[in-house]
Amino acid sequence: KKLLKKMRKYEENTDHLEEEITKYLSRVSDGSLSSATSARVVSLLSIINDMERIGDVFFQMSKDFETKQKEKIGFTKKHRNNLNKMFDLVDTSISTMMENLNNNYKHVTLEKALAHEHAIDAYRNKLRKDLMEDMQSKDYDVQIGALYKDLFQSMEKVGDHVINVTEAITGETERSIKRMEEVSE
Repeated sequence: KKLLKKMRKYEENTDHLEEEITKYLSRVSDGSLSSATSARVVSLLSIINDMERIGDVFFQMSKDFETKQKEKIGFTKKHRNNLNKMFDLVDTSISTMMENLNNNYKHVTLEKALAHEHAIDAYRNKLRKDLMEDMQSKDYDVQIGALYKDLFQSMEKVGDHVINVTEAITGETERSIKRMEEVSE
């Protein structure tokens, strides 16, 4: 309960920060801006939007864990291991995003971030396929499966927002989408 309360507070803080930064950037953009500065403002707006959405997803995940506790739902060891691996992939992706945010934006490239995004998507696909196979068993607890699926899909959504941040930094959204389509083919 204490952690959920803390998560709720953090989520409210991210909402407030997004609102305040957006107001500030809107006031900045009311003036006469060069095309480079204007592009930077658009990039920053995109970044703060994705950062706030990451907070939203993590807050939803904390509510899912609260449901797990209230309903006394127990994950299997396989589920726990898979969720931990997915979290590790997302955590690595977030670390790369933070490096990119702290770097000189002119030197940031998409390659490393895209590799992480591809690994997250591939693992999500594997978990989804494994879950569908597991659900074929008549003994499988659908409630556990649904919560498990919500959690690994939520982590994949975090990965989507994380790659969006690096794309906003580099301005390479279109190129990134094309690469992702090529990789998935």
